[in-house]
Amino acid sequence: MENERINILLIDDNVMLSFLLKKILEYHDFNVQLFNCSVSALEHAKKNKADIVICDVYMPKMNGFEFCTAFKEFNYWEVPFIFLSATKLDEDVRKGMNLGADDFLLKPIKTKDLLETIHSQLKKKEKVVQKFRLMERSLKTEIAQKDESLKREASILSHSIRGPLSTLMSVVNVLEDDDFQDNKEELIKEIKPLAEKLDQAIRDNVQQLNEATY
Repeated sequence: MENERINILLIDDNVMLSFLLKKILEYHDFNVQLFNCSVSALEHAKKNKADIVICDVYMPKMNGFEFCTAFKEFNYWEVPFIFLSATKLDEDVRKGMNLGADDFLLKPIKTKDLLETIHSQLKKKEKVVQKFRLMERSLKTEIAQKDESLKREASILSHSIRGPLSTLMSVVNVLEDDDFQDNKEELIKEIKPLAEKLDQAIRDNVQQLNEATY
């Protein structure tokens, strides 16, 4: 993934630090959407999916943990989420990771560490997306094969039923003809095995369809 195609959502209430981070990232060819208010950032994120999120932990109105929780509800499961904090407490790190964050960076941030973390998370994201796409293609292929199998089974079912049914209808038509009243008893005897054959054909094919479905 080329940097010019990567959109970073940066949220930090520290105006000076966030401005500097934005300039550093833009210098390295990233597109950066900067918000000093997490509430405004959330509204933006709802309509504009970023490639990666970098978010401060301690902010007024809505802190980073609350923002992360709300952000995850957008089902942006593949978007890497990186926390920034002036204090890297074990409790904060565990809480962030439990919320679905991918990394935790300590302020003041070194440019080298920031860029390495971003590229590392984007590579992980690409692998996850590729794996998902493979699973999606595999599932579509399996569904298509299952659909084709069901169509064949339906064709077999139709053929198995049409034969006995056609014969049965022919016998019924003959019974309705006054010219064949003398042979009615003989024809009636033929109806039962035809009906039984038709019933068995339906049962067999319904069972095959159920087995194909599961």
